[in-house]
Amino acid sequence: GGYSQFMGQRLEGEGQQDISAWISAWPSVNEAVGISRVLLLTEDTPYRFHLHMVSTRRSVELLRQAKQLGRNTFSVETSPKYLLLTEEDHRQQGHYSTVLPRFKTKDDNDAVWEGLLDGTIDMVATDHAPHAREEKDAGAENLWKAPTGVPEVEISLPLMLTQVNKRKLSLPKVVSIMAEVPAREYGIFPTKGALQVGSDADVVIVDMAKEGNVDDSKLVTAPKYSAFGGTQLIGIPVMTLLRGEVVMDEGSITTAPVRGSLVKPRR
Repeated sequence: GGYSQFMGQRLEGEGQQDISAWISAWPSVNEAVGISRVLLLTEDTPYRFHLHMVSTRRSVELLRQAKQLGRNTFSVETSPKYLLLTEEDHRQQGHYSTVLPRFKTKDDNDAVWEGLLDGTIDMVATDHAPHAREEKDAGAENLWKAPTGVPEVEISLPLMLTQVNKRKLSLPKVVSIMAEVPAREYGIFPTKGALQVGSDADVVIVDMAKEGNVDDSKLVTAPKYSAFGGTQLIGIPVMTLLRGEVVMDEGSITTAPVRGSLVKPRR
């Protein structure tokens, strides 16, 4: 918000241009303040809204309270990075990790997990932002020059499957929060988000015993970096079908070009 923009300009002007200064300009309370404002302004309206990239304990508590009071006009989303990464990862990765909301603390991660498992958070998605390495490298000396956002879309599912193998959540829960619930919230279920007669045959086949790691150099995304480089994985997609056609097999793209189609939300 405005506070963080002001602090960023002030810190940069003072010559504080490293990752620690950048972190300090984006306090956790920013998110809770924004969510509180939205909940208050929409309290007596019928309009639906979606809150994405929830990342703090206080945010989860506010949203849980709202749902417990009967508020049902909003949906909530988070991302694997807000379940698994902390401020320390920012400090280790520097300008390649700049993303907003920024990573928080282990306690915040735990709260986001709690919210995901108890239904306060409806879905897991990504805020895929594949900035070119050259763009990110602009922040190598001055962090404020680095654009915010990281690539995440192709590693999000294996990251969550790994958490299934670690007993953090069940495989049906992953299917729910990454396929069925998003489709329902956007009004495209059961065309999407379901395996049934009449649905698009969009299918991901996974090997829950297959191991690997996030090798940034082998990512399909053009910039070849992520916030999860080197992360060990257990549970990996081995085949993807798009409307019944195999488009990925054992990590290799099998069709070119992929014949996508525009899907418009109907809710």
